[in-house]
Amino acid sequence: MVAAVLMFAEDPGFIGIWLVFATLPLSAVALALTEMAGELPRPFDMAVFFVATTGVGLVQAWVLRLLVRGRRVPVSR
Repeated sequence: MVAAVLMFAEDPGFIGIWLVFATLPLSAVALALTEMAGELPRPFDMAVFFVATTGVGLVQAWVLRLLVRGRRVPVSR
């Protein structure tokens, strides 16, 4: 959804804020990565932000899965 809004809207507004809210505990790491990237040209700074936020979201989802479901236990027969 975020990529579609960025491609087709003239003014995307605060569309990236929803990615930060969805990955809030670890999104601070993604924001720090984008700040460390410095001043990049417009398409690249947005790409770094969205790739970092998406990666952090996937890592967070994996950690939450481990916490909720636990490790696999082999089935003995």
